[in-house]
Amino acid sequence: RSHVLSDSSDPRGAIGITVTMPVNGWSGEPGGWTLETGPSGFDPPDGAGIIAFTVDKEFYVYGDPCEWKSTRPKKPASTVDDLAAALANQPSRNASAPEDITVDGYAGKKVTLHVPDDAVLSDCDEGNFATFGVAGEDPALYVQGPGEIDEIWIVDVNGRLAVLDGGYYAGTPQNSVDELHAILRSAIFD
Repeated sequence: RSHVLSDSSDPRGAIGITVTMPVNGWSGEPGGWTLETGPSGFDPPDGAGIIAFTVDKEFYVYGDPCEWKSTRPKKPASTVDDLAAALANQPSRNASAPEDITVDGYAGKKVTLHVPDDAVLSDCDEGNFATFGVAGEDPALYVQGPGEIDEIWIVDVNGRLAVLDGGYYAGTPQNSVDELHAILRSAIFD
């Protein structure tokens, strides 16, 4: 079944994204930019979720995900390569090297980030272990719990960035992780 993650008629200028979801188990408001599955949704220890960022072109990857307020860079990452490199270099995330991907015929990069299992989110700024901010929203992407694994898919859609975060945990059932990957690969950009 098709699900609209983001509607291109959004007055904020969003890139439209439609994905194919499994028949059961995943939920999200049409146009709401998020999907989740599991007994507790996106939360640990076994949840999974997807969040779409399709409006802002500039992403501010924090120098420290726990002390993000004081480590927001002055210059944003505004290209696929810049954003992938900034994410891959974020401290304490045990990041993968950026890997080439293609979604709906558009080129991009994927970076996998990890939250330390012993991270104490309440010790972080505003209780958030944060990945990045966007214009007017700090933080825009923050984790749900220790041990979270985030696959950040960054796609250049005709010069604009579409960023999809697929998150899960070591305890997430493999079928949910497989479904998450299938949903991400199914994205069609409008």
